[in-house]
Amino acid sequence: MSHFLTYILGILPEGCALYIGLDMDDALADGQFSKLDYFSTKELTYYDWYDYRIPLTSSSIKYLINEIAANPYLMNYLTHYAIVKDDKFLLKVFDSSLIGLLDTIKVPKKLIDECNSTPDIHIYLENPVT
Repeated sequence: MSHFLTYILGILPEGCALYIGLDMDDALADGQFSKLDYFSTKELTYYDWYDYRIPLTSSSIKYLINEIAANPYLMNYLTHYAIVKDDKFLLKVFDSSLIGLLDTIKVPKKLIDECNSTPDIHIYLENPVT
């Protein structure tokens, strides 16, 4: 799944944020993702779902892509997360296995099929009614 996330990070529009659940506590305690600017969501949107918000700037995206590419096991810290832009969920991941992707985020079908062929991974495209 690391290659799926790094692909997504590489094609995101400007102004997105990464929301992460409690796994971020473990990552920080283990010294991972230490160069990211992050904020607690206790006073932000999605407080009941996620605990940390990371603004996805060009430098934070580059950092995440490089860190995850160098150590795919970092994905173990990303169990529940989402990428959001203007209160629209572009990507939602639950239990590292159920993945909702907004259909306007163009990912090659081959990559989606490859991920879906992995046991316990299911990527589905969302086309919300507006």
